[in-house]
Amino acid sequence: SVDLITQRSLEGDYMTAVEGYTLLDSMNGPLEEESLLQALVLVREFMLKHKEEGHPNYELAISIFEVLSKHEREQ
Repeated sequence: SVDLITQRSLEGDYMTAVEGYTLLDSMNGPLEEESLLQALVLVREFMLKHKEEGHPNYELAISIFEVLSKHEREQ
């Protein structure tokens, strides 16, 4: 599900995040709304928590947020 892919992407190493982003970007909608909304919450929390510390996955988190937001608009 979208929230599980997002969670694993944010918790994993850089390559895991890249793979997660690629999966999320290639998904065709509509996606399960509850899972999508939970994924958006996860990535927002990650970005707020790691904004100042320069987490290696921070830039990818922004990209993940953008692709999830695109999916949300397409719902």
